[in-house]
Amino acid sequence: MKGQTLRLAVLVAFVCLAAGPLFGPAPARAEGAASKPKVGATIFPLYDIARQVAGPVADVILILPSGASPHTFEPTPSAVRSLAGANALLVIGHGLDDWAVRLARGAAVSRLVRVDAGVALRREGGRERDPVDPHYWLSIRNGEAIARTAATELERLASDRAVEIRGTLAAYLARLDTADRDSSAAS
Repeated sequence: MKGQTLRLAVLVAFVCLAAGPLFGPAPARAEGAASKPKVGATIFPLYDIARQVAGPVADVILILPSGASPHTFEPTPSAVRSLAGANALLVIGHGLDDWAVRLARGAAVSRLVRVDAGVALRREGGRERDPVDPHYWLSIRNGEAIARTAATELERLASDRAVEIRGTLAAYLARLDTADRDSSAAS
């Protein structure tokens, strides 16, 4: 079971990285560049899911620098500046990116969105009183739930582009479903 979860996690990461250049956001339209919502994401997997769903509708920025650990990250002034003007910050929560609360406060971002709606959270020790395992993005089904939560937030921020957001969400979910089928067939 653990090997299958790891294989799925690697597959999701590969699909996200490989599909990014092919299906990533299109260049911003000149007339809408100033009016696009700005959304931050604390870690790369969350950033990649959000930008796949946002398409050209919103600017999605990554907060955690490459190579940094979300467990030990201390926000810098440049991280605060990069988040300034954001409408929302997408977070994993459950202790993984608690630093985001201070960061959002410093950047005057009033809305933090924990993206675990619809995710069956596992307990680290398996018992109800044990802490939640915050690495819940490591499955395709949870990635789908995260994408739906991101889409809901994006629709709230850009309700006039809801149809477009639903289209990019549907395309992303279809790619994840294909990756899940391919992974199952390879097992």
